[in-house]
Amino acid sequence: MWRGPVWINYNYMICEGLKAYGYNALSDDILGKTAKFLNEWYLKKGTIFEFYDSNNQISPDKLNRKGKPVEPYDLTVKYQTIREYGWSNTLMLDILNGLDA
Repeated sequence: MWRGPVWINYNYMICEGLKAYGYNALSDDILGKTAKFLNEWYLKKGTIFEFYDSNNQISPDKLNRKGKPVEPYDLTVKYQTIREYGWSNTLMLDILNGLDA
């Protein structure tokens, strides 16, 4: 399952570590870019995905997760791009709250 290019939870944990060592600006930069990507794809696709392309070029629904993407999205198919994923949704709120103003 852990085959996605960029996982929101990894970005978040890395940024928490950076802040713990005083790298607040770098942490905020990464969190800001992560929030931007999440928002951009949400506006385009209407959902928050499980993982994202590190170059932000490929739509999250086109990334490989255990086989070819199913289009149109079909809730009866067990293995496909995961949409409205729990920790991505939850961490988006933490990311927005964690950015230094």
